[in-house]
Amino acid sequence: MSYSQLGPENLRPAVSVYVVDVFANQSATVPSIQLVHLDSGGGSMIEEVYPAQIEWLNKTLKERRERFGGIAVQTLVFVHIPVEEFQEASSSSNKCFGDHDDGITPTIKNNGLFQALRSQEEVRAVFVGHDHCNDFCCSYEDIELCFGRHSGWGGYQCDGYVQGWRVIEVDALSASFEVSTYVRLVNGTKIHSGVLYRN
Repeated sequence: MSYSQLGPENLRPAVSVYVVDVFANQSATVPSIQLVHLDSGGGSMIEEVYPAQIEWLNKTLKERRERFGGIAVQTLVFVHIPVEEFQEASSSSNKCFGDHDDGITPTIKNNGLFQALRSQEEVRAVFVGHDHCNDFCCSYEDIELCFGRHSGWGGYQCDGYVQGWRVIEVDALSASFEVSTYVRLVNGTKIHSGVLYRN
């Protein structure tokens, strides 16, 4: 089952711009967590998160706070190409874990996405891909910045780098809300575990 959606037409050429709600149970009326997807381009598209998407993000999160009675639903953001703050985080933060075996290739233009995310009280983490031999997470200015793990055999490979995927676990049912993560390799090994957020 796929939950992907086409975003608003006024955001073209960006297409993968949408929110997926995750509820604790079938009777819940407010999501436990919301997954925001942004389109950073690639392929025949310019590798950029356009200002219109950032405006959409700000407007959408504000509207959702109002819809849910002022509740700022915990938010994870997914975008393929990293923002340049990943470079700063990897070189300046001592709160990192995972593999950093590749360069970091950010979007060609910084339109202020990270600053917009940081200004939203509900954003906890940003997950990216693009650079196939990175799977690290770093805490940077109160947001967790994480690479996924190269899961397929397409694109370029790195010597000795075993395919895998990033697993994200959310505990919204206990007294404290917690987001944790780890990487599961195709051989079944679990590596690079860490807690991204707990309140």
